[in-house]
Amino acid sequence: MSLFPREEIFFALLNKAGENHARAAATFEAMLQPGADLTGKAAELSKMEHEGDLITHEIINKLNRTFITPIDREDIHALAVRIDDVLDAMDQVAGMMRMYGLQGPTEGMREQAAALTGAVTALHRALGELGNFKNPKRILDYCEEVSRYEKVGDKAFLSGIGRMFEELKNDPIELIKRKEVCEVIEQALDKAEDAANVIEGVVVKHA
Repeated sequence: MSLFPREEIFFALLNKAGENHARAAATFEAMLQPGADLTGKAAELSKMEHEGDLITHEIINKLNRTFITPIDREDIHALAVRIDDVLDAMDQVAGMMRMYGLQGPTEGMREQAAALTGAVTALHRALGELGNFKNPKRILDYCEEVSRYEKVGDKAFLSGIGRMFEELKNDPIELIKRKEVCEVIEQALDKAEDAANVIEGVVVKHA
């Protein structure tokens, strides 16, 4: 028997947000590959970011109209916002790359993007298990996977910045541009881990 009330729409909406989130991360990673169509991929990301906004608004509107929620309403709200934050960061990177006219992503950026895809995929799987809640350990394992990918992303960020300081020491403007892009990707990974931490808290409260 489920430990939650029968209101299932929040789980469905969070899973929908996670699915959109995962598609966006795959598109983001593809955008940072050598020879990728930056304009085309950026346009795809923008559509997914808009779709994510619509889902987030739907969740919040539903929260405002629902008296009893299956898990704490602040946890539902936090999950929706953190997922949206990750999408916003990916969309921001696409915009920055176009605005700055960056000629191509660095190896460090690609490593960060791969880590982000892994983290977001694991987060989507955790969200998919949250509604049934039949296997708390599986949910926690997915959350730990998110954390592992975040640490991989941290290492890629630090090593990538180190390489850029060496390679671009005579071009400080380009260095600043690329460093800012790497920082936003790092923020996206942090927000994905924040969402996983919220899910872990839900498991602790309801298991």
